[in-house]
Amino acid sequence: MFGGESREEIAELATRAAIDILEFPNSGVRLYDPEANVLRPTAISEEATAAFGDRPPFGPGDGRVWEAFE
Repeated sequence: MFGGESREEIAELATRAAIDILEFPNSGVRLYDPEANVLRPTAISEEATAAFGDRPPFGPGDGRVWEAFE
């Protein structure tokens, strides 16, 4: 992950590592967008998209993902 040159590239690498190393095929990384105050899906695995469809951003009050972020 140290080889990533942008936040988005590092998110892709982390998602791939979760799939390849931890064997979590439904993986993804969200990055915080301070202007919108949401966690945007940035690197979502093809398996997760196939299983759950396009993922929406999460903001305040949107469940455990946001709670963990806070």
